[in-house]
Amino acid sequence: VRNRIDVPESLKHPRLSIGLPVYNGEACLQEALDSILGQSFEDFELLLSDNASTDRTREICEACVASDPRVRYVRHEQNLGAAGNFNFVVHEAKGEYFKWASHDDRMHPTLLERSIAVLDADPEVVLCHPRTAMIDGAGRHTRDFVDDLNLMHDRPHQRMGHLVTHMRLCNAVMGVMRLEVLRRTRLIDSFRTADFITLIELSILGKFHEIEEHLYERRDHDDRILRKTKDKSAVQAWFNPSVKTVARFPGLKLFREQFRSISRLDLPAGTAWKCRLTVGRWVLKRGRVRLGRWRRRVFGPSARGPESVRAT
Repeated sequence: VRNRIDVPESLKHPRLSIGLPVYNGEACLQEALDSILGQSFEDFELLLSDNASTDRTREICEACVASDPRVRYVRHEQNLGAAGNFNFVVHEAKGEYFKWASHDDRMHPTLLERSIAVLDADPEVVLCHPRTAMIDGAGRHTRDFVDDLNLMHDRPHQRMGHLVTHMRLCNAVMGVMRLEVLRRTRLIDSFRTADFITLIELSILGKFHEIEEHLYERRDHDDRILRKTKDKSAVQAWFNPSVKTVARFPGLKLFREQFRSISRLDLPAGTAWKCRLTVGRWVLKRGRVRLGRWRRRVFGPSARGPESVRAT
């Protein structure tokens, strides 16, 4: 039985819901919470969803609840997996807007204020996100990252086409979104690259605005699951323990899931076919790049072929 969060009357209609799913996040959680609660925009609820942590996560969350009435905390008796926990906070959200927050990342104090100003000003924008600064495990700045995902094109297939050819990291999924639009997507599905598919569906449904300043700090550290193990079964179990199989050909699965997204969104026939053609071109481009790499491995560096393509 899923836990529910009791929301006091005064917080039943916040402008923004922030959902922070966490599992054993004691090392960085307090920093993340401080960066959220120190925002210049204050009309939000913060939903902390603890995935049966075994460290001090519960203690940190309960202290946060005691210090700020905007914070709600729920602890799951069993681990839902990362996907289930991310989706739980969306289902519980009460705001007009929504933002996922990571337990180990940080935000500039004006990130929420500036993002919501963009969404308020343009109803066609469904997601607003800033550029990303990368930090290490100790919180030290390592590099600035230009996401290049300012998807202000008028046509869905144009936005989708830019997304699939330019996205390298799914940082934009941590942006501020219109909750009603996010709920039209599959949210986070049961496979490793599901956040890419979430962004695909959002890009079809509306525009993305990228704030040019680096207001989001993403932590790249050794405790990340993909750093700790290369075992694909272990990664899948972390993501969704109820799924026992791992895709043998993840690239092919990603291709299929994009077509599935186009079909499930009930688009006009012409728009749907343009989106399908966009996916087809992306797959062909990836295929040419991989063929070029194979030829260089077999025949040496003088073999002709494209050098690279910016894709996931």
